[in-house]
Amino acid sequence: MAVRTQASHAARWLENARLTDVLGMLGPSILQPGDTAIDATCGNGHDTLTLSRCVGGGGRVVGFDISAAALQATRRRLEEELAPEAMPELKLVHAGHETMPEHLGHDSAKLICFNLGYLPGSDKTEATRAGSSLAALSHAFDILQPGGLLAVMCYTGHPGGVEETDAIISCLSELEPASWVASTAASASGALSEEYTETMQARMGSASLVYCHEDGMNYTRILDNLIVGSCPQTAEDIERLVSQEEVGTILSLQEDSDMAYFGLDLAPILAACSGRIDHVRRPLRDFDAHSLRMGLPAAVAALQGSMQRQGGTAYIHCTAGAMMCLGRAPAVALAYMWWVCGVTLPHAHAHLTALRPCSPKLGAVRAAALDVLQGRKARRTVLCLAAPATCRRVQAAGLDVGWGNRVGLTRRGRGWELRRELPPGAYPYKFVVEGRWTLSPAHPTMLDGASTNNVLHIEGWEATPEEEAASARILDAQGDLTAEEAERIRAALRAEEAAR
Repeated sequence: MAVRTQASHAARWLENARLTDVLGMLGPSILQPGDTAIDATCGNGHDTLTLSRCVGGGGRVVGFDISAAALQATRRRLEEELAPEAMPELKLVHAGHETMPEHLGHDSAKLICFNLGYLPGSDKTEATRAGSSLAALSHAFDILQPGGLLAVMCYTGHPGGVEETDAIISCLSELEPASWVASTAASASGALSEEYTETMQARMGSASLVYCHEDGMNYTRILDNLIVGSCPQTAEDIERLVSQEEVGTILSLQEDSDMAYFGLDLAPILAACSGRIDHVRRPLRDFDAHSLRMGLPAAVAALQGSMQRQGGTAYIHCTAGAMMCLGRAPAVALAYMWWVCGVTLPHAHAHLTALRPCSPKLGAVRAAALDVLQGRKARRTVLCLAAPATCRRVQAAGLDVGWGNRVGLTRRGRGWELRRELPPGAYPYKFVVEGRWTLSPAHPTMLDGASTNNVLHIEGWEATPEEEAASARILDAQGDLTAEEAERIRAALRAEEAAR
């Protein structure tokens, strides 16, 4: 990152900053309504959105990207997040950032940002390169106004990424201190881990949970034949699991987006597993108790089936590690110990957390057991919110879509409403009104870990006294399964796996 100034400043370096956070902190102090800003690498549009909010409806934002998909995603994000009157003059250029002089003149932009690398989740070969990035920086020095901000983030998890980063650092290191305050984020890996950890702590309600992706794979043996750990990152990790731990099954609970976030390439991992390890994927959404509840039976069924076929040790992983693991992998391990091994859930939880600090959602494990035994009969429900007449967009996050997704409410008369079909349970959520996360005082709330959220309670259908008693027992914090219930669950798991 570099700020062009009129005075002399000493050079300083900022390691592992996250570009969107830097723009959020410094953008409002640099940009004024009506200014021009440049996003030299639009990607998914997060930085373009931040710039647009800073310059406002009277400003101008010019974005560049070599990916047409990235530009489409950027435009879609701005249209979803900004009211029409808040939308700046937007020009998205399907070309490399080195073409900036064709679209902007000398001293014409107050802020220019670069997020160098590749579009997360896309082809890593479609990435920025040192030559074109250095050319673009050279043009940016001329286009940036005095007092403006030049922000550069370099990702290194793709071919040529390290070389590009070194070239950028060398270039920025040569800036004259008399005219610039210079700093750089040389690698995004630490920033990504920090961001993931902050999200994990907020969602899981524990400040002790930490994930350092750059520290590599880590794991803990929970049973003689069961390991819970972080995601394997390389073929060498697979070799380690085979040679040192005699792993015959890997159950991955990661979504594609989890791997894209940290730039993980699954192909060499699958190649290393071929013929030796049964690599099974049952993706579950991160930080999402509803997804965990819905997916647990299939995940445990897949785990049990593979362990019976392969023998040896099974390795369950989601994303997080560094001896601190969150919900998905530990929850599957707990469900396996409870449903298949016959260990009570309180004892299984105490055993697991004594070996590997974690915060699995026990309520989701209990609800999943009840779903298997009594079925998932969804009920229709309507969630309503009063909002000012000037409000143009109301969304909800949480519920059954997860905290990383949003579902739009529909205007009805003077308010907004959302119709869903949900099985019985408690569903934490928040409203997102015009892009701002909002806790509604008119709706019930609950303390969800360290966060206070609104909560929607869905009552069950009419049940027999026996079913009501079983539900109360299974959902109780100390409740256990009867021998007959445990056998019914195991039979359902066998049927689930046989049907695949």
